[in-house]
Amino acid sequence: MTDSNSMTAGIPSDILSGLIQRQALVVSMKEIYGWLLFAAVITLLILFISYSNIRPWAIFPRWSTIRKNISNNISPNNIA
Repeated sequence: MTDSNSMTAGIPSDILSGLIQRQALVVSMKEIYGWLLFAAVITLLILFISYSNIRPWAIFPRWSTIRKNISNNISPNNIA
């Protein structure tokens, strides 16, 4: 080994491998957290756009539209 860290020379190999494994786990957890945070921001952005007055596309119907549809379907004239 030509390029080794001199600070790790006195650490036993089993402890060193445990430290490396723990560091790899921390890095992977940070990466997973980053992807989840990215997905959450995108989801919140979609929800805020869909419920705002500026609606480039209607992902979710407005609550007034849902109430009108329910009242039209439950009205006494539609009962068979």
